[in-house]
Amino acid sequence: MGKIFCMFFGMSRAWVTVFLLFVTGMTFADDLSTARSALRDRLYPIARKHAETVLQAETAEKSAVREALLILLESYAREGNHREVLARVSTAKATGKIIGDDVEVAYWTAQALLAVGDLEQAASLAAAETNRPSARLDSFLRILARAEVKQGNPANALQLFKLIDTTSSNSVTRADNALEWAQTLLQQDKRQEALQVLQHQSELPAVTDSVSRGKLMRGRLLMQEGKTTEAASLLNQLSMDGHADESSRVEALLEMSVFSWNGGQTNEAVAFARTALARASQRETRHLAGFRLGDLLIASPETLAEGASLIRKLIREDPESQQSMQAMLKVADAFLRLDKPKEAADEYKIFLETYPASSLDSRVLEGRGYALLKLGQYAAAGTAFGQAADRSTQELHRVQCRLKQADALVADKQFSEAASVYEKTYRANTNSPLAAFSLFQSADALERAQQSKEAIARFGSVIRAFPQDEIATEAMLRLASLQTKSEQYADAIQTYTDVIASKFANKQTLRTAWMERGKVLYRMYRFSQALQDFAAVAEDQGGQRDEARFLMILCIYGLGRDGEAKSAASAFLVDFPQSTRLPDLILWLGKFSFNHGEFATAQKYFLEFITRWPENRWTEFAAIWAARSAFSASDFTGCVDLISKLRSLRPNSPRIPEAMLIQANALIELARFDEAILLLDRLIILDPESEWGHQALLRKGDCLFTMGASNETRYEESLQTYRKRLEKSDLPESAVLQLHFKMARCLEKLRRRQDAIDEYYAGVIVRYLENREKQVWMDDSSAAIFLRSVLTVSELYEQQGEREQAVSVLRKALPVQGGASEELKQRIDRLEKGQKAGV
Repeated sequence: MGKIFCMFFGMSRAWVTVFLLFVTGMTFADDLSTARSALRDRLYPIARKHAETVLQAETAEKSAVREALLILLESYAREGNHREVLARVSTAKATGKIIGDDVEVAYWTAQALLAVGDLEQAASLAAAETNRPSARLDSFLRILARAEVKQGNPANALQLFKLIDTTSSNSVTRADNALEWAQTLLQQDKRQEALQVLQHQSELPAVTDSVSRGKLMRGRLLMQEGKTTEAASLLNQLSMDGHADESSRVEALLEMSVFSWNGGQTNEAVAFARTALARASQRETRHLAGFRLGDLLIASPETLAEGASLIRKLIREDPESQQSMQAMLKVADAFLRLDKPKEAADEYKIFLETYPASSLDSRVLEGRGYALLKLGQYAAAGTAFGQAADRSTQELHRVQCRLKQADALVADKQFSEAASVYEKTYRANTNSPLAAFSLFQSADALERAQQSKEAIARFGSVIRAFPQDEIATEAMLRLASLQTKSEQYADAIQTYTDVIASKFANKQTLRTAWMERGKVLYRMYRFSQALQDFAAVAEDQGGQRDEARFLMILCIYGLGRDGEAKSAASAFLVDFPQSTRLPDLILWLGKFSFNHGEFATAQKYFLEFITRWPENRWTEFAAIWAARSAFSASDFTGCVDLISKLRSLRPNSPRIPEAMLIQANALIELARFDEAILLLDRLIILDPESEWGHQALLRKGDCLFTMGASNETRYEESLQTYRKRLEKSDLPESAVLQLHFKMARCLEKLRRRQDAIDEYYAGVIVRYLENREKQVWMDDSSAAIFLRSVLTVSELYEQQGEREQAVSVLRKALPVQGGASEELKQRIDRLEKGQKAGV
């Protein structure tokens, strides 16, 4: 180093200058070489750094300065920083770095002007440069053509593209030009001409990216034209072309994937996408192929997990891109679509946390709401839908989300709150296409909340607010149903009448209105009018004909036309052998036959019901009535057997006490008193406070009384049983009189004459007269018991020689008996004359 220093200072001034120029020139040459290399390798910051070194050197030669400036301009242009290109050109001109009209500088300037939207300046500069021959002539013509396209002059642009193709001797330029030419033709919807240009491009002796892009475009166009065989062949060739750029090859495979998917070849579509991803090395193409493969995989439940995993991996590489955001949303949607609501809800939540400022929040919250609905988390779902509505910027979507919020509240059984949300949504969006639906749903929610009065008013509001909307007819049907439940029968009939008169009433609506109005009329015993409505439904060839015919039978029966009703029922059996109303009809026929004394026929129908519909809720009822029919037909053994079978099959049936009483009565008729008493005792223990338990006590007393003829102690047991029954507080006066009468008979059989007289007198005679004076209603049997008691007591007194007492008792009956008083007077007269009975 010391030697160099000494040598340097030992030189003359002239030699120093020469030496400095030599060393500096070597440095500039190195910087230019580095800048050129970096530009070729797309290392634009490095290229600019070394180019700037040359530009800033005062001693640099003009040729070096020009080349450095061009490297600088191209690096900015390649990066898309076109405004910097224009700024550098302006600075270079101001500082004298550009001398004269430099074609290359003009090229980069024109291209930058075009890129920043200064179309007139770009076109003007390019047009000026086309007037002089240069190696950039084709480039200026292409800039001019692009400017024409952007200025809305495609016809001029197409002429320029064609001129370039005709005049240029550079096959690469012609190939690049053909791609832009075809793109412009496509913008003008000239697909066939575009295909011709792309075919022409493929015949040029050029190997460039534009040729690959052209093949890709031609394959897509052929696919769209339906020439799938030719398109598939071309795309396959492109995908395997080692000279084609990676992007074109990958996109060709993805096009084949789309084609296969649209053709239903799912496996082939996935295979093409997998191949595309395997061949993609650049980040952009890898993401393009990866997201496409992910989309395909998440479409199937079998590959959903793999697809979600792939998409998540790609998102982590570039989480801020729009593509990543959309892909994450697709994963969540896929989980929801494939009925994996928990995973969907979690994925939507992750999305909201990852992209808190996303414009898609409303859409995401809505999806999360649906997922939570499926999970049964209705309250949380309602919150999500509410937030989605708050953030939505589209009125219709906002209304839809608000309605789903209310739906979630309904699912959560918060009906009143749901009604409020529906109603507020209607008030805030009265001009929305969903306004009528919102108001209708608010009425529906009020009905679910059992606020019938409010629901009736709200359905009325729907009818008044939207009289020309079809939903008004549905509201009328619901209103009429509520009026019926509230026993507002006249209003219900009028509302159903309005439905029938509505212009929106289709056949199904008319059937419903006729049927329901008929049912209301039937409840009001207006059988003739109900019959007309049911007949209107029965005449229609649509549904509910069988139900209408069944109800017609009931109306005819209600009108007292029993024979006609039975004939109609027989016809029903033939016309509707599979009707859901058939069990009801068979049961009705059984009761009809029973009421008309046709007990064998009734039993047949009841047994048919039991056999055909053993699990029907009325089967036990039918079994009991079959037993009653057998009892009424004096088939007491059959009655006992039927009840035994019922008790065996349905031991826990609530109808067992009733059945046991019927069976006990049959056993009594068969004189199987011991069995009957055992059964009655079990019934009394099983259900002591029921109607059947109380009746069992009475029947037990009767049974014991009958058995007393052969065993006097039975009379005492019978007496105690009657007393126990008398202790129950549910007895009408007629039953109380009957029990006192039976107790008196027991006492009489036990030869406790005075106790018997007292029971007859106090329990029956005096009680009856007091009730009569109080105008307490008593049936005809009470009067008969009273008279029997009077006669019995009179006879007992007469037997004891107490004629005066006998006459006194008989006189108590005179004011009561009316037509029978003559016989009483004769008895009194006989007793007063001292005559014996029969004299």
